[in-house]
Amino acid sequence: RQTGYALWLNVSKGVIDAKIKVDEIEGSVVLAGDFRNGGPEASGSLHFRQARLMGKKVTDVTGRYMVQGNSVTFSTLRGRTYGGDISGTLSMNTETTSYEGEFTVDRLELRDFVRDTKNYSDRNLSGKVELSVRMSGMGSDSNTMKGFGSMLITEAQLMEVPGIVSFMSGSWGGRFKACRADYVIRDGKFRVEGSNVLAMEGGEGGAGYGQGWVDFDTKYSFNVTSETAPLFGIDFWLFKIPSALFDLAKSPFKKRVRGRLSTDEAETITDPEKLKDDDKK
Repeated sequence: RQTGYALWLNVSKGVIDAKIKVDEIEGSVVLAGDFRNGGPEASGSLHFRQARLMGKKVTDVTGRYMVQGNSVTFSTLRGRTYGGDISGTLSMNTETTSYEGEFTVDRLELRDFVRDTKNYSDRNLSGKVELSVRMSGMGSDSNTMKGFGSMLITEAQLMEVPGIVSFMSGSWGGRFKACRADYVIRDGKFRVEGSNVLAMEGGEGGAGYGQGWVDFDTKYSFNVTSETAPLFGIDFWLFKIPSALFDLAKSPFKKRVRGRLSTDEAETITDPEKLKDDDKK
């Protein structure tokens, strides 16, 4: 037996209280479907003028979705966030709480993002952010998340982030105008390791590079080296990775910096013997 239905909903101050929480929803949802063998099957579209996804503001969100039993899939998701564009797909299983998704962010304005972030709103930070991530996991446990992605920040001014002064400091003054990293997500951390390198271009002609990790509580540990001479040409920032960078990363790093980005906690280690040990804390 099939029971068909169609709904058109206006939503105000709506909340989706799921593992990935969405609230402050203002917009509309269109849904059409039926029940087959006691389970729902439906498809539709959404248009949110604004909402908050895990606490972060998104606007002009559009997309389509499909419900098949316990499986919910959102496709062709597009929207705006902090001056940039966001797009992606997301699939969830409401019974097992498993999920997988893929998102890209283009030209997000870091200054606007920071002003809407607790503990950072009064800090003078800026830059254009491009981000891509592909991930999967179970429920709200960050330790189950696995994935990979890349990050590029240009036109940057990040010196007022706690810990960045120690993290970026070197003979080139610690100020930088761009950074880039490819990363993997594993064991509750964003890891820059193996053939991946975090690269930084200094605002005074120098450069730095490193490998390490940042966890979901903003705790970090990186082995880094800074140089007074430029290492990266314009091709690097156009996504062409110079092979020389991989050779540099094979050399011993000059120091380890670790701490927590959300506080003033920071520590610098320069003892060559201690740098030989992997920092798993």
